[in-house]
Amino acid sequence: MLKYNFYVGLNDKYTCKQEVSTEKAEMILSEILLNEFRVYGFTMINCKGVYKMENTGEIISENTIKIEIVSDNEIPEDCIVEEIRNRLNQESVMVEKSEKNVSFL
Repeated sequence: MLKYNFYVGLNDKYTCKQEVSTEKAEMILSEILLNEFRVYGFTMINCKGVYKMENTGEIISENTIKIEIVSDNEIPEDCIVEEIRNRLNQESVMVEKSEKNVSFL
């Protein structure tokens, strides 16, 4: 099986502040995955992303949503990322993809 992890920071790429509430972002992400890309199911985890701004050296902490998807088949991660970036005004979304031995017991 394939396991995908998407890390979606919630700070707007222009204002560098969170413009969409976490709850609203969760609804948007669910709509994208379930309705637009027909993902069967996923797990969302709220966490913090931390990074240092290259140009200023400022340390940024932002609310982040981690999405875990396990699938028998490839999913169109590039298309999903593009839709997330557009809908939540993100500069980037980090994606991890790996082969896993997963069982539903």
